[in-house]
This record gives sequence, C-alpha cells and structure tokens, in this order.
Amino acid sequence: MTDEVGRTRAGRVSKAHGSARRERLNVDKIPSRSKGKKVVVAGSAQAQEEEPDDENEDEMELETEPGLEEQEEEDDLKTGTFHLLIGEVTITLDDVSCLLHIPITGKMFNHLGTSCTTEEGEDMCREYLNFPRAKCRAEFKKMKGAHIGFPMLEKIYAANLRRALKAEAEEEEEEVVQNYRDCTIRAFLLYLIGGTIFTNKSMQYVDVIFLTYLQDLSLVNTWNWGASGLAYLYNYLEKATKSRCGNHGGYNCMFHAWIYEHFTRFGGGGASPKYRHRDPICAKYLPMKGYKYPDEHRTTLDRMEVDEVTFRPYEDHRHIRPFEDICWYSGWIMCGSAMICPYLPERVLRQFGHVQSIPRHPDEFAKAGLNRFTIGEAFANYMAENYVTEEMRGPRAKNGFETVPGYIAWFYRVSHPKLWPPIEGNPARPANLEVLIEEDNVADKQDVFKICRTVIEEVNGKLDEEARFW
Repeated sequence: MTDEVGRTRAGRVSKAHGSARRERLNVDKIPSRSKGKKVVVAGSAQAQEEEPDDENEDEMELETEPGLEEQEEEDDLKTGTFHLLIGEVTITLDDVSCLLHIPITGKMFNHLGTSCTTEEGEDMCREYLNFPRAKCRAEFKKMKGAHIGFPMLEKIYAANLRRALKAEAEEEEEEVVQNYRDCTIRAFLLYLIGGTIFTNKSMQYVDVIFLTYLQDLSLVNTWNWGASGLAYLYNYLEKATKSRCGNHGGYNCMFHAWIYEHFTRFGGGGASPKYRHRDPICAKYLPMKGYKYPDEHRTTLDRMEVDEVTFRPYEDHRHIRPFEDICWYSGWIMCGSAMICPYLPERVLRQFGHVQSIPRHPDEFAKAGLNRFTIGEAFANYMAENYVTEEMRGPRAKNGFETVPGYIAWFYRVSHPKLWPPIEGNPARPANLEVLIEEDNVADKQDVFKICRTVIEEVNGKLDEEARFW
C-alpha cells in the first residue's frame, strides 16, 4: 500500500481516486491573490470542456480584468487570523493538539476537490464498508452526491458488526472475520469524523472521500488529522465572513472551546463534572445554547481590552500535550485541493509566548502558485524554508500581551477591527487601547528639527576636518 491517494487493491489498480493520477497531468495550483482572475477548478465539468490539447497547455494563461492588478493584491489578502482591537489571534496547530489530542504531524489530506465521483464512491463503499452497490447508488441519489447520511452509516455499522459476531461464532476463516471487523471500524470512524472535525454545513451526511484515509487502518495515525481538520475549519470560517452565509461548518465544539479558553468575557461554558486533567481540553465544556442575535457579541468584541485575553491557556496542560515544533511551520495547510488556507504563526506570536512584532507580508511564506503536492512537501520539510526561526520570534513576553512599539498603529492602518461604526452617545472605546495607539503614533513621529541639527553638525564636522587638513 502506498502513501498516495489511489491504491493498488488485490493486485489491481483502484478506479477510486484515479483523480490523484489524473491531476499529475492537470495540477491544481493556488491562484494568484486576485479577485478578477478567472480560475477553473481542476477536474470540474467546466475544466473538462475547456481542457486544451497537450501541445497548447503551456500557452494557457489566466485572464485578468484590466485595471484590477493593484487593487487585487490589497483586497484579496488572506492571513487566516481574527482581527480584533487588540491585534490578531487565530486557532493554531498547538490549539488543535491541546483541545483535541489528535496528531498535528504527518501527511495532510491531498484528495482532489471536495468529493469523489459517484462511481468512485460506489467502488470504495463496496470494498471498505461492505455496502452493496445498489443500496449505495440509492443513497447517493438521495443525498445528491457521493455522500452517506448518518442514519445509513449507523445501519452499515450495525450490519457489519452482526456479520463479524456471526462469522466469529461460526468459526469462519480469519480473513472473513477480519474483513467484517475492519468494515465495522471504518463505518464507526467515518461517522466520528463526519460529526466532528469534518462536519459540513448540512450536518446530515459525510463525504465518502474521507474513506480514502481509512483504507488501511494500520496507517490511520500517519495522516495529519489536526492540520487538515484545521484547514477544513479555516475554510468555513472564511465563508462565514460573507454577508449571505447563514450557517457554519467545521468542528464548532472545538471552536467554542478555543473561545472559552482565550476570552474571559465569554465565560467558560458549562463545565463537565466528568472532566479529568488528562482528557482533551475540549471535553471540559458542555454544549450550551447561545444567543440568537450577534449584536451583544459584536459590542463585546468592540470593547475588548488586551488584559481580557488569555494568550497561553495551556501551560498547566504541557505535561499531557507538550509543545510541538511543527507549530512553527508557516505556509499553507490543506484538506484536499479545494480547501487550502494560510497558516501564519508569526502574526500571532503572543499565543506562543513572544512579543508581537510587525509581521512580514503573507506572501513571504504562503506563496501563491503552489499545488497540493508541493504544499505537502513544504510541510514535510518545513525546517528548510517554511519555519519561523528564533530570530523571527523575537524576545519572550513577560506579561503575555506585549507588542513592539508601533504595532498597534500599524495594525490599525492595515486592518479594520471594529465591527460597529461609531454611534453618537455611545461610550468611547477602551482607554488603554487609546493610550497604546497614541504612544505608537508618537513613536512613529520624527523630530524634523533634531534631524536637521544632526545633519548640520555632521557637515560642519567634515568641513572642519578638511580645513585642518589644508
């Protein structure tokens, strides 16, 4: 069994996920940061209709609307962070490790697109779930794609479990019993990940594409579930910023736990009496019904002060989940070719215990034009180029929330963290933030008279030296 998507099954080459081989010829690249560029997703119907001949493939170029080049770079800049009054924060790989206790190292998911074809899905379901093709085809028709609903997954799990117990009781061949057991485990794991780290917006089904990573159960722990799950959540968080987005996907329980751990204003949720210190931190909180209208939360975020944020909440959990060096990786993370997001820890240094400095441009590490294979290689060899070195991290923070002089002023120039426009009669924004901005602005100002005096003194000094020489 190889570590690429697409396997050799029982001496034959798998038809399922032949897209991995096809994409070697039609590689999906991250488009340049632009809004006016026409991008065709590899493998889509439109791409198949517009696919050029091999002879002319090198001549194909992306079309850009004229006059947008300068604006595109500013408007479509993505950092993968939340912009708050106190600066940038985000969900890091270290957060995923401590909250969920799942791997954040290994190979990220590298399938093509967001789902497989129905033919590939039928092939995988028959082989890995012992799900008959006829029933599988009917389920796909009901779900309108290569998806399996959670009720059907429960039936598949129960059916395989009964067969495994019956085969074991009747002392059938070990291979038959083991096959039923493996199908039972895969159905359980598919249900588990579909209801947690890979929850879609419908919350009714799970994509069959994830069976790709459950084919060989002995290699399940070699896949990077943490980084791919984080990219999956990032993708839905980005969609949630759109005005017409009405619901949200990704692992919202982890998202809630991250909020409770970092922001004291939002409380701690309902604490579970069964929580033990060695458990994942996400298990500490019980689900609670939130507010239907977000106005109160927006006001809370607009009045947040820096000392209300806990940038490093896991210090008493380090003996359970030590900090891993892979968290300093800087670049792209992905969950397949359709969900590729930037991961830039240098923009949230306070969450790693360092003084926050003014970060470099996102393109320095998260370079445009990479495909899913080169991203996987960059992640595997992150120490070579995609690594936040000790020099980049800067000094350690004494209080946890320090920033370099000028950071707040720079941040307010490049971002717009306030959610509400100023309303007459409302209280002013927090006083400490006002002081920080004023201090940064004062630090940025140059004393013109001092500069002139320095220049005059240097010129006079040179003239006096020349006079003494002559």
